[in-house]
Amino acid sequence: MDNVDASLGRYSAQNKLLARYPDDESFQDAVISHLESLSSFLHKNQVKSLIANITFLKQPDTGLIL
Repeated sequence: MDNVDASLGRYSAQNKLLARYPDDESFQDAVISHLESLSSFLHKNQVKSLIANITFLKQPDTGLIL
């Protein structure tokens, strides 16, 4: 996967606001939920691994490792 954002950094740099995600924590929760769903689907379909390019990571302990 390319460009899995770990924060709102990409949008902040463009002076854009996301109404559904007012802060990094809510955005990260949504990204994690999506990745968990994707991971579950892939495991059910015998895909063993998926590598993501994590971008806009502000803190190394963000928790996007599944």
